[in-house]
Amino acid sequence: MVNTGWLSGGYGKGDRIKLSYTRSIIHAVLNGELRNADYFEIPILNVRIPKNCTGVPSEILDPRNTWPDKKMYDMKALELANKFKDNFKKFKNVPEAIKEAGPELKLIKMV
Repeated sequence: MVNTGWLSGGYGKGDRIKLSYTRSIIHAVLNGELRNADYFEIPILNVRIPKNCTGVPSEILDPRNTWPDKKMYDMKALELANKFKDNFKKFKNVPEAIKEAGPELKLIKMV
């Protein structure tokens, strides 16, 4: 998954991610640069993100870093995770491994 959307506050409040950053991420995926990269995980969403990517400022790779209001980010991440979970209910007979790859609605520490 590649963030081609919004940073710094979400849709309509922040800024769209620069197209040049999106292109750099896609290039890094296609050329295998990210295969052996160091990653961190975003709580709740169960998404691993590279710590570095050529052509992309490392501080924007974690979208939470771009939001001035960290609590609002956490609330929106939880809202998004719930939307994923609700939407996924309509899919039947899905292998357990795929179900487990989705968001984990667990408590996170609100900073």
